[in-house]
Amino acid sequence: MPRIYLDHNATTPLDPRVLDAMLPYLQSEPGNPSSLHAEGRAARRAVEDAREHVAAMLGKDAREVVFTSGATEANNLALTGMVPAGGRLAVSAVEHPSVLACVELLESRGAHAVRLGVDRDGLVSDAELETALDEGVDVVAVMAANNEVGTLQPWVAIARQCHARGVALHVDAVQMPGKAPLAVPDFGEGTVSLSAHKIGGPKGVGALWVRTDTRVRAQIVGGGQERQRRAGTENVAAIVGMGAACRFVADEASARMSALRLSEEAFLAALRAHVPDVVRHGPRNADMRIPGTLNLRIPGVSGEPLLLGCDLEGLSLSLGSACSSGAVEPSHVLLAMGVNKVENLESFRVSLGWDTSPDALRAAAGIIADVASRNRRCP
Repeated sequence: MPRIYLDHNATTPLDPRVLDAMLPYLQSEPGNPSSLHAEGRAARRAVEDAREHVAAMLGKDAREVVFTSGATEANNLALTGMVPAGGRLAVSAVEHPSVLACVELLESRGAHAVRLGVDRDGLVSDAELETALDEGVDVVAVMAANNEVGTLQPWVAIARQCHARGVALHVDAVQMPGKAPLAVPDFGEGTVSLSAHKIGGPKGVGALWVRTDTRVRAQIVGGGQERQRRAGTENVAAIVGMGAACRFVADEASARMSALRLSEEAFLAALRAHVPDVVRHGPRNADMRIPGTLNLRIPGVSGEPLLLGCDLEGLSLSLGSACSSGAVEPSHVLLAMGVNKVENLESFRVSLGWDTSPDALRAAAGIIADVASRNRRCP
């Protein structure tokens, strides 16, 4: 049987339709979008068409979309671009490392940061957010959907709280498209980061949506590209790929969400048939999480040997965020949710694709069960 890939939150396979859209700009269309000749104008049209597709997925104006090298750069641009020198910000304790590392950088430059705790479901403490807003912050950063446990933050309500205090909001929405409705509020200063390779697009390209009149200082200078917010010649082929991926997600969002829900239920039922004591971390209410993200624990089975054993059997899983892999450390997300170190290190993540087949799901459940039985510690 071919390998089974269940690590879609880390990266998704490139959609063949996206590759088809990109190929002309890798082969026969050489223009620089800043050039005035015919080839340059063709490249500029391609970039602007892609910008329209990204904006359409968000239901926003294309002039508010800035292309970046990925969500990590988009997160950095938003936070370093909005937080003033010596400013204050509030950030949830379960953010992606690209946000948390950026916060540490800002602190080293004199900013003051408040880290907002979460409950056992991974939801940001409303009381801590209110306190931070009362004490005064310039920016709040929350992740729309958590990449490790799938928690959906009530970011529209948070946006309303921020708007009432005149505070800007940055939202990392990388895991949202195709998994939950992406309704960006029509009020308040703010930014939203996106990534192409999480939705069937190419690696190395992302976008930051910047609400009109929100001030974001450029972090890469040297040219006037992206409306003075991100200098450098645009990666035309990758941007075209992101635009195509966003168009397909927008067109197919309902079908993808439905498929992910059904796949999640089928996989979990198959795994529990083999391993009745498997534990799931994250929101207990399905309406509070994106479908297709399962953070699991099999008591007595360490996550690392389970992952390596599954890999040898042809199944790809994750211990958490791919961006923090290398050394096996407890997940900061699970620690913030109150999961102790032992249970934390027994945890692993399964993230499904909207087109993962039922046969692959059943086979994956069997592989996990077999590997777990060989690695389970005696009570």
